[in-house]
Amino acid sequence: MLAFDQIALGEASPAEARQVIRAALADGSARAAESVYRALRAWTWKCLTDGRRDEELRVWHEIMARTGAYLEVDHRTFADKIGVLKELVSESITASERLSVQEVLQRGHVRDILMEIFREPNRRAYRAALLRNFGLGQANLSRVLNLMTVAGLIRRTSFGKHAAFSLTAVGLRAAKLIAEAENPAPGPRRAGLATTYHTPDPVKHQGAQQVRHSKELLHPTRSASQYEPAAFSKAVAG
Repeated sequence: MLAFDQIALGEASPAEARQVIRAALADGSARAAESVYRALRAWTWKCLTDGRRDEELRVWHEIMARTGAYLEVDHRTFADKIGVLKELVSESITASERLSVQEVLQRGHVRDILMEIFREPNRRAYRAALLRNFGLGQANLSRVLNLMTVAGLIRRTSFGKHAAFSLTAVGLRAAKLIAEAENPAPGPRRAGLATTYHTPDPVKHQGAQQVRHSKELLHPTRSASQYEPAAFSKAVAG
C-alpha cells in the first residue's frame, strides 16, 4: 500500500512506479487493477494541479498506455478509465509543446512577476498587489498572468472577489534557478582570473531528474505488439 501511496503523492519516479505496477498486475485480480487505477488517478490529479509541463510526462504517458493495454483483456473497465487519465496527460504534453517554459520566461515582466511571487512568505501574491507593484494596466497584467498559467509556472486561486497566484512545482524550480543565477555561491578563485557565471536554463535543469524514455513497462524482452489484447490473450491461454 505504501508503494501505491508514493505514486499517488507524486513521490515515486517512473522507474519505481513501473516496478509497483508490474508487481500488482502480476496478481491479476480486480482489486490489484483498481489499486493501480486509483494510484494513477491521484498522480494525474496532482500533475494537473501542479501544472506540470516537463518531459517526464511522456514517460508517465507511456506507462499509462501500456498498463491500459495490459488490463484490456480481463479488466476492461479499469483499462478504459486509465485511458482517460492518459488523455489528460497528453493534453499537458501538447500544452508544453505549444508554449515552452523557456519561451515564456523570455517574455516581458514574466521573470519579474515570478520572482515577486517567489519572494513572498507563502510564495503567493494577490493580483491587486501585482497590479500595484508593477504598474501594469489590467489588460496587460491579465495577459502576462494567463501566459504564465498556461505555461504551468503559476496557478490561480480565488478568495471571494480577490485572486491570488502561487507557484507550481515547475515555477518554483525555475524561480530557484533564477535566484541562484542572480546570487551565485562563491567558489574558489585563482589569482588574476575572473570567474564567469552562466545563467542556467530552467528547462534543461528540469530534466536533471527525468528518467530516460522507456519503451517497456512490464517485461524488457516483450515487443510493443505483445501488449495488444489478442497477443496477451494467447499468452494467457498458453
